[in-house]
This record gives sequence, structure tokens and C-alpha cells, in this order.
Amino acid sequence: MGGCMTTLPDKFAAVLILLLSLHAGLARSDEADRALAAALSAETNHEFAAVEWRRLALRSGAGESSGYSWAAAYEYFRANRHDAAVRMLDRAEESSTNLTAAALLLRADSALERKDFQGADYYLEALSGCPAAADWKNYSSLRAAESRLRQGRFDEARTALDAYSPRDERRLAAVEGYVKGHDKSPELGGLLGAVLPGLGYAYSGEYGNATRSFVLNGIFIFGMARTARDESWGAFAGLSFFELAWYTGSIYGGVDAAYRFNQNRLENAVEDIRGNARFTPDFNAIPVVSLRFTF
Repeated sequence: MGGCMTTLPDKFAAVLILLLSLHAGLARSDEADRALAAALSAETNHEFAAVEWRRLALRSGAGESSGYSWAAAYEYFRANRHDAAVRMLDRAEESSTNLTAAALLLRADSALERKDFQGADYYLEALSGCPAAADWKNYSSLRAAESRLRQGRFDEARTALDAYSPRDERRLAAVEGYVKGHDKSPELGGLLGAVLPGLGYAYSGEYGNATRSFVLNGIFIFGMARTARDESWGAFAGLSFFELAWYTGSIYGGVDAAYRFNQNRLENAVEDIRGNARFTPDFNAIPVVSLRFTF
């Protein structure tokens, strides 16, 4: 029948070789895609990295898909795409129950970034019930202290920091320093800005803005006085219009300066509490989620 015929066992062997080749090709493809996603993340192209992790999740089994979905959620979180991060965390938890702690931690961080402090407290409280290593507990205690400080729950912020091991006096002192400090009154800032242009800025420590406001208002008031003396009423009307704008700006500026002072005071305290604390996934281990903490 000629040498071109292939026997049945030969056909099976050919199919087996083809399947093995395809499997090896897919394995190489997954490895290359993981490397690409990790490289994109390192370059801070987090949305593109998330897309690569999602592609890997779509073509993987349930166990691996869960880890890839978590990695996509992490990248969306880094890109400030919090809604997308939450959706990917939902998918990760649907695929596996082994990521509960990692998902809760990422949900808590996302809630804090969105200033959803009640949500952050909920996830951190749930995380406290999960078995966790010291790094996990320390990181959670710092985030809980931040959330409660932002809400004005100072005793609870202290309690959260008490869980940090070993005890960190510097972070505890940051809470005490904030509690003992004083905010500026926006109402008083506005009133001072009305009494004397620039004084509201000075009240909140913005001396550059105070000087600029005082000088500019002074120039317009001087111009108004000169034009009134010379009976140049058209020029007087124009200068009066601009002076009214600058004078009103001095009032609102005094209010805003007080708000900025208060916000900066809070952010400085939070920065002292949080320090350099953060977590990053070990991309070499994905789809197994392994977190590295730094403090």
C-alpha cells in the first residue's frame, strides 16, 4: 500500500506528541505572561498588568484562577481602580476559599483609600479572626489605628497600636501628639481674613499667602483712595470691583487655610503611624498568593 501509510499506533503516537507539544507551548505561554505582568507592575503600568493577570485567570482552572484574579485586583488597587479591584476580589473568592485573609487585607486597604472607614474597620475586624503571622497582625494593627484616628476614635487607635509587636513607642507618640494638638477654626480664620486681609492665612501659618493677600489688597485700596481723591470714578469703580474680589478671597482663603492646616496635621500623624508599612505580592509565586511585608 506504499510507504506513505501510517499505522494506528503511529497515529496515536503522533496525537500524543502533538498534545504534549501544545501543553508545553501553553506552559511556556503562561510563564511568559506571568513575567510580562510582573514586569508591567514593576514599571507601574498597573492597569496593563491587571489585564495580563486577568487573561491568565480566564484560561486557568479554579485553583489557579483565584490567585490570578487576586493579582489582577492588586494591580487595579495600585491603579486606584477600586471598583475593578473589588470585582476581581469577588471572582477570586468565588474560585477559592483559600484567599480569605489576602482578600480581606486588600479590601481593607482599598476601603481606606476610598475613605470608607467603616468598611475598612469591618474587613480588619474580620481579618483579626483569621490565623495570621506576626507581620500580618502588625500591618493590620497599623491600618486599624489609621482608620480610627481618621474617625476621631482616639482610644481605639491606641488599642489598635497596642497589638503591634514589639511595642512601638514612636507610633504611639504620634497618636498622643495628634490628640494633644489643636486644630484651627475655619470660622475664626474667615473672620480674621475679614478684619484684616491676609490675617486668616497667617492664623494657619501660611505666611506667604498672608503677605501676598495683604500687599495686593493694600495696592487696590490705595488705588481706590487715589482715584476717589481725583474723582476718577470709572477707575474707582474698576478698582473697587477687583478689591471686592480680593477681599472676599481673603475671607474664603482664611477658611480654606484652616481646613488645610487641620488636614495636614492629620496626614502627618497618619504618616508617622503608618511609616513605610506596605505589602507586596511575590510575583514569582503567583498563582499562589504570598505576601511580603515591610515596615
